[in-house]
Amino acid sequence: MTLIEVIVALALLSTAGLSLLRAGQGQVRHLDHMQQKQVALWVAENRLTTIQLEGMAAAKHGLRGESQQAGKRWYWQQRVVATDRQGVYAIEVVVNDTPTMTAPLIRVYTWQSS
Repeated sequence: MTLIEVIVALALLSTAGLSLLRAGQGQVRHLDHMQQKQVALWVAENRLTTIQLEGMAAAKHGLRGESQQAGKRWYWQQRVVATDRQGVYAIEVVVNDTPTMTAPLIRVYTWQSS
């Protein structure tokens, strides 16, 4: 094997190694995003459970709050809208990791009767 063949083989191996490294980094970023969405879902489900336990008195339109979950502060906002059925309300809980709700991580919907 000549020196040129060795250099070409090393170049090919390093290119393949870099490609694998980039693919791994992309998967780690995707995994972090999925973990954030999962924790945001838990925050939203906790809020919906509170509304179910406390009744419609806890379901105030536009109510905002924050919650501590998985060592991080999460911000939520709920929207309550009357439906065409009397006494039935649509409830949406939006969760984000910043106080602004411009690009929420998750939205969860449910219906509750008064």
